[in-house]
Amino acid sequence: PEVVTTTKPEAVTTTLPEVVTTTKPEAVTTTLPEAETTTRPEAVITTLPEVVTTTRPEAVTTITEVVTTTPAVPDENPNDVAKDYGGYDFVFLTGNNSPFGNVLVSGGETGEVLNDAIFCRNKLVEEKYNVKIRVKKVSLLKTEVRTKMMGGIVDFDAIIASCEDLGSLTCEGLLCDMLDIEQLNWNASYWDKKAKEELALGGKLFFTNCALNVDNIGNVMYFNKQIISNNSLTSPFEYMKNNEWTIDNWAKLVKSVSNDIDKDGTISVFDQMGIAYTHNIAEAILYGAGVRASELDQSGVSQLTLMKDKARTEYIYNKLKSVLSDTNYAYCSDCDNLNGAELSMFINGQSLFYCGDMGVLTDLASMNNEYGIVPCPKYDKSQ
Repeated sequence: PEVVTTTKPEAVTTTLPEVVTTTKPEAVTTTLPEAETTTRPEAVITTLPEVVTTTRPEAVTTITEVVTTTPAVPDENPNDVAKDYGGYDFVFLTGNNSPFGNVLVSGGETGEVLNDAIFCRNKLVEEKYNVKIRVKKVSLLKTEVRTKMMGGIVDFDAIIASCEDLGSLTCEGLLCDMLDIEQLNWNASYWDKKAKEELALGGKLFFTNCALNVDNIGNVMYFNKQIISNNSLTSPFEYMKNNEWTIDNWAKLVKSVSNDIDKDGTISVFDQMGIAYTHNIAEAILYGAGVRASELDQSGVSQLTLMKDKARTEYIYNKLKSVLSDTNYAYCSDCDNLNGAELSMFINGQSLFYCGDMGVLTDLASMNNEYGIVPCPKYDKSQ
């Protein structure tokens, strides 16, 4: 009895309670509460609210702006109803070398913006009126018109040509007055209202300009941005911004570039200079500077006005002569019978300026240097 009483109670009392009390409670108390308190609440608070607040509202706002700024194109001829012309061929007559014929028809959609717009436009017209839009190109446009008109066998409906050719045909009485065509809506946006006013003769309009002409649209001045930077020159954009894009500042820029690239001691078509040009640059700059060769009087008759402001005309003429005749800074491709050399020089980075119409934009796609476009310079700041 003494052995049993003193041994078994001691073993149970001193061992089992100590193990249970000191180990399991400490592990639970020090680990789980800390992990829950310091980690999970922070992740929820700092991440989810920021993503929702800064991203989704902006995306929704942007989409709304796109939708509201793209209105439908209005129908400018609501009374012009569809009509069946039985597959009639509507033919535009133009010259073989004329740029106008290239923007009248398209063989199909290619992904190029202008080409696809022409294709879709023609398709809408052809389907609405059951016609086919064609282009006829001839080598001698005025001769073709005279021959067909005099012979009474006209196989074309409209003529797309230069003002020079259309002016001659008008004087010969071969063109009709477009104002007599009652179906033409002259209030539509696709008609050039300024051209309609200034090309009228005695209250009649034998030819004008419209949105069909997307190639030969006025003359502008192209400039090479890299040459401006390399020579630390003032950009024409800066002159434009400050209302200082004048013929004097244009001339100053031209006479700031002369680089004998081939090191032969002379400036030629193989070198770099201020401008490469053709003879029609004089007409473009005179017009840009506010000089008109002719204007309509009150009765609608054209009058010569080239010397209306004699001082202005003479100043521009002398300025052009001093710039363009200086072969250290200017190259004339017409003078050397090198057709197209002036454009090639600009594309190759050999001239600071090139004066031409908007039709050359496709050619400039191959240009390595960046270029800018500005109007022909003004006469002075007050113009």
